[in-house]
Amino acid sequence: MMPIPYIPIGAIAFAILVYASGLAPQTHAVPDASSIPAAEQQLPSRTPTVLARAGDVEILAFQPPEDGVYKGITVRTPSRDQTFAWSTSSNETYAPAVSLTDLTGDNKNELTIILTKGYGTGVLEQEIHVLNPEDVTEIPLENPLEAVREQVSASMTPSDDSMILTLHIDNKGDVVKLYDASYAAVWLDRPGYGSILKYEVRDNRLWAYVSVSVSPAELAGMLAAEYDTGLKIKDLNFEEQIR
Repeated sequence: MMPIPYIPIGAIAFAILVYASGLAPQTHAVPDASSIPAAEQQLPSRTPTVLARAGDVEILAFQPPEDGVYKGITVRTPSRDQTFAWSTSSNETYAPAVSLTDLTGDNKNELTIILTKGYGTGVLEQEIHVLNPEDVTEIPLENPLEAVREQVSASMTPSDDSMILTLHIDNKGDVVKLYDASYAAVWLDRPGYGSILKYEVRDNRLWAYVSVSVSPAELAGMLAAEYDTGLKIKDLNFEEQIR
């Protein structure tokens, strides 16, 4: 039988004292990265694409385009970034148009952003947003297509070898255009509006232009809508020039 080793009673008492006082070595589990709250993780940052600038305001896209379209547009001002669920073409020819202009007559500039939603032969669809640059909130404005539907009545009338377009604009009277019947292979039963819808800021005023179609391939001209300082359409005129 092997002899039992002698352990001094003082050593035993010291060991008990250390354990009881919490001085004994302790082990700690190292947390897995998936258990760390997202706010504490160091996420990689993405350098945004600058789509347009006006003064100290930038229009940004943080995600690459999908099928030629940027989705999710960020407005960056000196005080904040604000992202909107907007989209715009990635074609540089149709880059966003941005301006800081006093459109409402209050001696403070509004931020106007014009985006292109679609384009092609005889087609251009733009979308406009007017913001207060101080808090980056959107200011509502009248839809020009609704104004056209409310203020314009039109007809296409065949006559012998001719086709007659008649536009009646409220408080403006009639616009009449006479076409040779052979001018178009196919005529519309009634004029169409808005295959081209575009916006422009000019002379501290906002303008919208709505095309008038007489056939699938022919435009008669544009309805030019001028906005007032309340961002309501105050004037509507027909122009033969295609903008």
